[in-house]
Amino acid sequence: MKASIGLETPRPLSEPCSVECPLDCRISSWTSWSSCSRTCGLTGMMKRSRRVLRAARGFGRPCPSQLQQSKPCTPMPCYHLQLGDWSSCQLNGGDCGEGGSVRELTCLSHNGSGDDPVKKVEQSLCEEVPWREVMGALGEEGRQPELKKSCIVSCPGNTFSL
Repeated sequence: MKASIGLETPRPLSEPCSVECPLDCRISSWTSWSSCSRTCGLTGMMKRSRRVLRAARGFGRPCPSQLQQSKPCTPMPCYHLQLGDWSSCQLNGGDCGEGGSVRELTCLSHNGSGDDPVKKVEQSLCEEVPWREVMGALGEEGRQPELKKSCIVSCPGNTFSL
């Protein structure tokens, strides 16, 4: 009857709708700190991370922006071995004949930055340094360096012909 007299049917004052429930972000715990990126020196870093397990929805608490952290490692001195040059032939008395030549293997320390002066330190601090790090440039990789060798100083008047 309302429609016949030109009136509209009343509409309900509320309508059903869907409201998303707020859901807070969930993140994992931090991983353990990684090992140091350098074995010695001042510039090594350690890292740890966490990940998003569930992103926030609706008006839930958002995820933190920091998912990775880094921090400097405890400074550790760098040690390396330096092989010295051969000495001149040292004779066991006399001016010519058979003798020996020596060279030193020196333990040095620095902080790895390149700015720190290299210092001679106690030899025992270099006990863990692999020989290949000392000898690689000399083609004797992996072997302990020779520190003494025999040598000969020719006597005046001795001539050899081939």
